[in-house]
Order: sequence, then structure tokens, then C-alpha cells
Amino acid sequence: MRVNITLPLPRSFKYELDKRTGPLREELYKSSPHYLWLDKEEWRLTLGFYGKLDNVIDVELVCMAVEQAVFGFGPIVGVTGRFKILPDNCGYYGDRNIVGLTFKKGNDRMAELSNIIAEKMKDLLSNKYIQFTRPYITLARKGRRRRPCLPVGRVGRLELSPLECVFDKVTLYISDKCISGTVYVLQKSARLV
Repeated sequence: MRVNITLPLPRSFKYELDKRTGPLREELYKSSPHYLWLDKEEWRLTLGFYGKLDNVIDVELVCMAVEQAVFGFGPIVGVTGRFKILPDNCGYYGDRNIVGLTFKKGNDRMAELSNIIAEKMKDLLSNKYIQFTRPYITLARKGRRRRPCLPVGRVGRLELSPLECVFDKVTLYISDKCISGTVYVLQKSARLV
């Protein structure tokens, strides 16, 4: 089991973003049809994750620690920024390329929350916790060393009028590999109040 700690996107935000990213999908499909576009139900902001947890007790410990970490933090207002090819200097992804949507407002609060949660996770389990401090929504991804890279210049020129998003909870997902791909199951959520 892999536990992902995320900021989920409100349904209305995902719907509007899906509408507005149509031109990007069309543009990139022409030049890079091998990229996998994530279904909008998979869009979320990942703050961190455990690569592998084997027992339910560890998952419960993570849930309780997240609830304690986010208590009293309050909602985060984010405003979308630019499409970007990621990662830039992020060793975790290796040779993979990702099309992400960054935020121009709310980054500092997201990073602050990510740090608070990472601090809680530091001595919680022996498994390594991977923290994400750069907030973005993953929209499309390419596997390792498969066909040419995305046209970076073209993605940089694509514009999206700013969209506001209010994050009011942190959610834990468990992902498990199966033959047809990765399956995400909601495990627990904690309100940012």
C-alpha cells in the first residue's frame, strides 16, 4: 500500500479546469500522443506520501498524525498560475516528465502545511516519508525514457485565465497496483478549520 497525503480539489473547480484545459490537451496530443492524461477524478495536490506501508495500524497512525498536524490550520485559497513541464531539479521523478499546473497564489500556505505534516511524519514510522513542497496539479505524465519529450516551449506559451480554488481539507488516499493500473481508495480526510 502507498499512502498519499493530498489537498483534494473541489468538484466545481475540477469541472471548470477540465473545460479550460481542452486546448492544452488538443495541442499536446498532436505532438505527444504517448502522454497519459489523468482523469479529472485523479487531479489533486500531493503534499507527501509513504512509498509502502504494509499494515493497517501504520495507516491509522498516519491518519491520526495528519489530523493533529492540520488541526486549526484553516482553509487555503489558491489561484492557478501557469502550465509547466515538471520536475525542474526534483530528483524523485527521475526521467519522467509531467505537465503540471502551478499556483501563483497560496503557494506559501501550501508549503507551510506540507512542512507541518512532514514534521509530524519525521519520527512516526521507520518507512521514509517523501515530502512535496512545490504545489502543482499533475495533469499528464510520461513514463521513463519513452519517446521524445514534450515540447517545453509550447507548453510554456499556453495560457490559462486564473482560477480560484479553496482547499478546506487534507485527504489520505491508499493506492495499490493492480494489472489494469493504480487504484486509489479514499481512506480518511481531515478538515482545515
